[in-house]
Amino acid sequence: MEKTAKQTKTYKSVVIRIINWVKKNTIIEPADYSRWYVGVTNNPKVRKQGHKSKFGKEPYCFNPFYARTKNIALEIETYFHQKGMKEKDLKGNVKENSWYVYVFKKNKSFLDKIKTIFEVD
Repeated sequence: MEKTAKQTKTYKSVVIRIINWVKKNTIIEPADYSRWYVGVTNNPKVRKQGHKSKFGKEPYCFNPFYARTKNIALEIETYFHQKGMKEKDLKGNVKENSWYVYVFKKNKSFLDKIKTIFEVD
């Protein structure tokens, strides 16, 4: 019997990596998933550009995760929608080679802005 997308190591690994990314970029616990956006793409660089703000700023905490297949990527996206992550109301436009799930924080909180001031590269 073939595994479902949720039963794969890739699904479990990417879900854990996204949870850890959100936690790493959350100042006050628990993480508020409604402040985050999740999507599926075949080209993370193009999608990142597509999500620039009206002022030309890049999405905050943008990170793509390779999910290996479109079905796994869509299952991961659904999982995070159920946790409260946002999405655009565009359905059915996912290409067969959309193997990436990407997340970013919709808006910087006041604490995020303060943290940015004091960060050292």
